[in-house]
Amino acid sequence: MDIAKIFNKYTGREIQVEQNYVFLKFGKESHAYGDIKAVKDDPVLKNMEREARSLGLVLRVWFSESTRSCHYRKNRVNVHVTMSEDGKYRISDKFMIG
Repeated sequence: MDIAKIFNKYTGREIQVEQNYVFLKFGKESHAYGDIKAVKDDPVLKNMEREARSLGLVLRVWFSESTRSCHYRKNRVNVHVTMSEDGKYRISDKFMIG
């Protein structure tokens, strides 16, 4: 199955995100950590999820800032999302099973 060929039509599409920040203090040092996630009912991702399900796959969204697990799943397509130069989050051209 050529995942890129199936999902390339979504490349460059903007998705809506929520940004949350956690502030931690270690001794005298303070650090802010950001957490980014897609808005629950984003229409672009809903369409992608629907298409993935029709192929027997589940969709996982990866932001360039997020941490990843090393668990490989043959029924999961990973969709990479990056911040574009205009500050909006968009679907990248990276799609892979895993």
